[in-house]
Amino acid sequence: MTFRRKRPALSREERLARLVEAAQSTPFYGHSSPVDYTRFAEWFAARPVLRPEDVDRAGARLRNRGAGRTAADFRYPIQPSPDVAVLAAGFRSVPGLRELTSCSDSELIAGLVGRALAAPVTLLRKLARPGRRLDYPLVAFTGPSHGLLTDDDRDLFWRCFGVPAFEQWLGLGNEVLAEECEAHDSLHIRDADALFESIDGELAVTSLINLEVPALRLATGLAGRIVDGGCLCGKSGLRLTDLIPLQATVGAGADDWT
Repeated sequence: MTFRRKRPALSREERLARLVEAAQSTPFYGHSSPVDYTRFAEWFAARPVLRPEDVDRAGARLRNRGAGRTAADFRYPIQPSPDVAVLAAGFRSVPGLRELTSCSDSELIAGLVGRALAAPVTLLRKLARPGRRLDYPLVAFTGPSHGLLTDDDRDLFWRCFGVPAFEQWLGLGNEVLAEECEAHDSLHIRDADALFESIDGELAVTSLINLEVPALRLATGLAGRIVDGGCLCGKSGLRLTDLIPLQATVGAGADDWT
């Protein structure tokens, strides 16, 4: 019997360099200046901020045809995890995780007995009805493709489902880039998977694992702080806190590198 040696995990800097190479393989970024790896941080900070409407307009021009779609890792915020029904595509298949992409409203609710529900916040709003009690806390997906979770949403979900909501912030490929813990005070950044920056008061994110749609410095439409330190839940590392929707139009220019 032969065993395949496990490849060492890439550092965040190596993942970022790999992502930039994938980006320059697309028609959208292919015209940009060559990467100067001796001054990589400066080169990266000079890239313009990409807005969601730019992604929509770019379409296939932002797609790296040489990269296959990578399944995203879903992690329920409370352990041990119950079985979870996920109303979104693109997650890695693991025991206890059931991906539902087509079923009626009534079939869905009936199938949630003994299961947790994870879905885009926009879809959760449509499913929220008085008396639709669930057994486990919700996971509300937010991000450029799914919108924002508000305090009104949390109140609505509590009244209708009888459980709290945990926010998970997703990238363009439904990869989880930041997630809420039991302290409900901030979003823990998945350091190996995401790079968040504060640019002229707006948070921008670069997913380090989406090589199929390698969007550099994607604007989030949010203002907030990137903090490094212990959380009330006991975890350390970078977190997003004090998040609020950003109403004003902002430009590009790096204020913070984390």
